[in-house]
Amino acid sequence: MTSILFVRFFVYYGLELSRLVPIILFHLKKKYLCKTDAEVKEAWAPRDLGYGTRVPGDMLIVTIVFCYSVIAPLIVPFGALYFGLGWLILRNQVKFS
Repeated sequence: MTSILFVRFFVYYGLELSRLVPIILFHLKKKYLCKTDAEVKEAWAPRDLGYGTRVPGDMLIVTIVFCYSVIAPLIVPFGALYFGLGWLILRNQVKFS
């Protein structure tokens, strides 16, 4: 079960930190869709944080950590690491959005 934590952390939060998809979309919009400076500024505007998709995934991780912490207490530090570093990453995204 710790593999779910690792995969979600490194893939999901790694993409969130790199902001690779928004950068690609910005350059495509800038090249093909934006004609004025205001449109360029609007294309670079940050997107929403996606609470509708983020909260259910985090609730799944909470459920897994709570359920398996009785059987295998070693999962608790990994869950704490997941949410601690996730909090730092999302705080950074909110601060600079």
